[in-house]
Amino acid sequence: MAETRFWVNRDSGPGKGCWSLVAWGDDDWGWAIPLYVCIVFGAAFAGGYLNLAGKRLLGLFLVAAGLFLGLMVIGLGQCAEESSGWDIGWWSNWALILFVCLCAWFLRAQRDAALAPGGWASALIYRKVASPSAAAWARAELFAVGPINELLTATIGEVAVWTALVAWLVIAFVERYDNLTDDPPTENSGYETFFGNKTRALGRAFVQMALRCLCLAVLSPSRNAAIPQLFGIPMDRAIKHHKRIGRLFYAFVCIHVVCMLAGGTEKGPVTWSKSFNLNEHNLWPGVVAFAAWTGQYVTSLPWFRRHHFEHFYFLHLNFMFVGNMFTIFHNRFRAVVWVIPAFAFFWLDFGVRWYTKMCKKASIVEYEIVDENLVKLVVRREGFPGAAFDFHPGSYIWLSVDVPADKRSEYMRDDIIGPPAFPVNVPSWVWFHPITVSSFNPETSHLTLFIKRFAGADRRGDGLDEWSGQLVHTMKAVRDAKMKLEDVRVHIGGPHGNLQVDPASCDHVVLCAGGIGVTPMAAILEDRVRGAKSGAIKPGSKTTLVWTTRSSAEVAAFSYLFAAIAELDEKTRSSFDVRVHLTGGAKADPETATQSVKSVVAMATGRPDFDAVVAGCVAEGKANKVGVYVCGPEALSDAAEAAALRRGCLVHRETFEF
Repeated sequence: MAETRFWVNRDSGPGKGCWSLVAWGDDDWGWAIPLYVCIVFGAAFAGGYLNLAGKRLLGLFLVAAGLFLGLMVIGLGQCAEESSGWDIGWWSNWALILFVCLCAWFLRAQRDAALAPGGWASALIYRKVASPSAAAWARAELFAVGPINELLTATIGEVAVWTALVAWLVIAFVERYDNLTDDPPTENSGYETFFGNKTRALGRAFVQMALRCLCLAVLSPSRNAAIPQLFGIPMDRAIKHHKRIGRLFYAFVCIHVVCMLAGGTEKGPVTWSKSFNLNEHNLWPGVVAFAAWTGQYVTSLPWFRRHHFEHFYFLHLNFMFVGNMFTIFHNRFRAVVWVIPAFAFFWLDFGVRWYTKMCKKASIVEYEIVDENLVKLVVRREGFPGAAFDFHPGSYIWLSVDVPADKRSEYMRDDIIGPPAFPVNVPSWVWFHPITVSSFNPETSHLTLFIKRFAGADRRGDGLDEWSGQLVHTMKAVRDAKMKLEDVRVHIGGPHGNLQVDPASCDHVVLCAGGIGVTPMAAILEDRVRGAKSGAIKPGSKTTLVWTTRSSAEVAAFSYLFAAIAELDEKTRSSFDVRVHLTGGAKADPETATQSVKSVVAMATGRPDFDAVVAGCVAEGKANKVGVYVCGPEALSDAAEAAALRRGCLVHRETFEF
C-alpha cells in the first residue's frame, strides 16, 4: 500500500523533470480533490476580485500561481512514477499557459502601438484568411467545424493561437496513446497492451483532447473572468471560439465512444457489474455523461438556439453540470484536473454576473413605443460606470424584466419561460437577454436600448410567445395606463464587449447596418458626432453610415442622431455621410422617413452596393485606415465584409450569435 510523500521528483519515462508537492497514498486520496478545489477556487475568486478592481495583470498572475500550486498538489497523471509518458506532455501545459499570458499582454500593451492600423503587427488582428463566401454551403452548420465562413474570416492572430492549441492537443493525444500502448507494459504504463488493444488506446487518447477542449469551452464565453477580459477581444469573437471548441469536444467524445465500443468496454478490472468507486473507472456514468453532452450539442444548434433562447440557455447550463459531474464519476483522476479550473472560473463569472445584476439597483428612466414591434428603453444602473464596467461603442448589456407577480400571467409571462418539463413556473427576471447599447449619455450614465420583437419565435401569433414580444406588450400596457412604469423592474449586467477595430485609429469609419442591426452602429455614430463636436477625433476623419431597413418608424426612432449631425457647423457636418435604404414592404414610407431625418440623410430605395460604397471610401485615402463595421442579416453582413476585405480595409463584424 502506497504512503503519502512530499516533495517528490518524478520520472515520466524517457526524461526526468516532472515533480509534485505531494504523491498521495492509497488511504489519503480523499484529501486531494477537496484541497485542489479550495486552491483553484480561491485563486480564481481572488483573481476575479482584482479584475473587478481594475488590476487585471495582478489577478492573472495570482490565478496562474494558484493553478500551478493546485496541479503540484494533486499531481498530473503524466507524472506518475515509472510512466512511459513524455516530459513534453507536462511542459506543454505550462508552455501553453505562458503563450496565452504573453498573447494577452501583447494584445493589451501594444493595442495602440504595434497592433494599431499600420503598425508592424497589425496584420495579426486585422488581416483575415479570406473573404466570406456567398454560397449557401459556406453558411451551413458542419458537425465539427461549423460554418466555413467562420473559418475563412478568422484573423491571422486567431490562426496562430489555434495552431498552438492544436499542437497542444496533439501532444496530449500522442503522449496518452504512447503511455497506453507501451510494450513491455510497466506498473503505470502499457495498460492497453496488457488488458486491451490499440483501438481502445486510440479512444482513450482522444478523450484526453476532449477533456482539454471541455476546459477551454467553459472558459471561452466567460464574460467577467477569463478570455474576453484577458485578451480584451470582442465578446462575439469569444463566442465563436466557444462554439468551435465545443464542436471539437463533442467530436472527440463521439470518437472515444465509438473506439471503446469497437475495442470492447470491459477490459481488465473495469466491468459493468463493478460497484461504483470514485477511485476507479466506472462505466455507467460515462453513458450518462455522453447522453448529457449529446443533449447539449443538439440544443445548441442554430435552429433551436435562435427560436428557443430561454430553453437553450437553461438546458445548456444544466447539460453542462450533468455532463461534467458524470465525466468525473466516469474517470475521476483524468477529468478533475481539467474540470475543476473551468468550474472555478465559471462560478467566479457567474457570481460577478449575479452580483452586478441583482445587487446594483437598475431602473427604466423613460420609454417609447416606436411601432408595434419595437420599443425604446432608457435605463440606468447604480455604480455604472466603474473600474470593471465602463462603456465602449458596441457594448451590450444583459437585461431582465419583471412585473408584479399578479400581472405575470398577462405580461412578462412565467408559464412559457423555460422548458415545458420544468417543474415550477420561473419568474421572467431570472432570464437575462443580451441587448446592444445604442446610446450612452456620459453626463447622466443613461443607456439607451432598442428592443425588437423576434417574430420568428412567435408560434402562437399573439406576440407573447417569446421574451421580446412580452416586453413590447408590457410597455404598451404602461403606455395605456394599465401599469405604472415603476412596476416594471429591470436588472442589468455589464456592459460587456468592445470593438475589434478602434474607430479612433481610422481615417474613415464606414458603418454598414441592416434592420435593428443599426443599434451598435448608432453608438459608434453618436460617439463620432460627440468627438467631432469636442475635437476629440482627428481632423479630416470621415464617417459613413449605410443603413438598410424596411421600417420608416425605425428611421424616425434614430432621428436624434441625424438631428445631432445637423447641428454641427458646415465644415464638420460635411465629414458625415448618412445613407438610408428603404427596401420596401408595408412599413417603408419614404415620405414619413424623410421628415424625420432632417437634411443630412440621403434616402434611397433598394439594396445598397457595398462594393461601390467601400471602393469610394478607399479612393479617398489608405485602405488600411478605412474601418468597416458590419451588423445585420447574414447575407448583408457577408456582402459588406467581403467588399471590405477585397480592398484591404479593417473589418469589425457584430453578431447576435449567443
